[in-house]
Amino acid sequence: MTQDFYNNKKSSKSILSIIVLSILYIIIAKVGMTLFSLKPTNITLFWLPAGLALIMYIKYKQVALPFIIVASFVANYSGMQLDNTASSIIHTTVASIIDGFAPYLGYVFMRFFKIDELDDYKSLSLFLCFVCILPSLVAGLLLTQNMVWGGYITSGEMFNMMINISFSDTVGMLLVYGIYSEMLSADQATNRSISENFNALIATSLLSLLLVWVAYEIFSLAILLIPVLLSVLAFKRLYVDLPLAQLAVICFILIMSILHMGPFESDNYYDSILLMMLFIFACNVCTNYMVIYCKVSDKKNNDKGNSIDIP
Repeated sequence: MTQDFYNNKKSSKSILSIIVLSILYIIIAKVGMTLFSLKPTNITLFWLPAGLALIMYIKYKQVALPFIIVASFVANYSGMQLDNTASSIIHTTVASIIDGFAPYLGYVFMRFFKIDELDDYKSLSLFLCFVCILPSLVAGLLLTQNMVWGGYITSGEMFNMMINISFSDTVGMLLVYGIYSEMLSADQATNRSISENFNALIATSLLSLLLVWVAYEIFSLAILLIPVLLSVLAFKRLYVDLPLAQLAVICFILIMSILHMGPFESDNYYDSILLMMLFIFACNVCTNYMVIYCKVSDKKNNDKGNSIDIP
């Protein structure tokens, strides 16, 4: 009787947590659609809800699926409204199912490859290819086909939109899971105080934002220094702070791009968007591999320090 009560209480708490995360999903999605959207208005340049959905699957498995689909429907419906209400509901439902399916596919690959922490080159490479890129490409293909079917975009715009969605979902998963993984990692303990970590995060973020402004307004090649500057956080072993700084930089790049495309300027608007997304993706991947380099180096040094030479 006591065990049943405990299980019911635990189950109720889990459902409540899923509902809270679903509401957070809607809020994050709406903010992204408002600030960083492409045509149609619900397509954002980086999709943090994809990463949040992956975390929900990791914590609650298949139970999270219907909640994610409903949250996606609520978030997407206003941006996918057509003259025909029935068509709007159908296409939004299809998009919501795809939004729920893609992170679940990534979760299945995580379990298949036994990826728990991004602490070596193999785990990060598998996570990048099979958890982020492959599900995002599948989602991008299905979502753009749904948009063409509904008349939101033309068939000529399908390829560019598919690539943008794929990059958007991939970056969202990398950022959100990076924060989640490092917060749970036992390797996160350092001798620095919270204030020192915060100061390093603020200083690096502000310098990165300054470089973005310089790249957009004065000297476009300054944008190439951003990955180098962000790598400072990796070398200082501030692994949780790094994705937060990356998020700040990405947001500022997207805000600046509302005014003009700066270093990503091209004759074709979609080419400019693609260049920007490629840079954001490459910057994110490079700094993540820099984190792995630091972790592997620390592990080797610890192994050497703990080894005992036997004469």
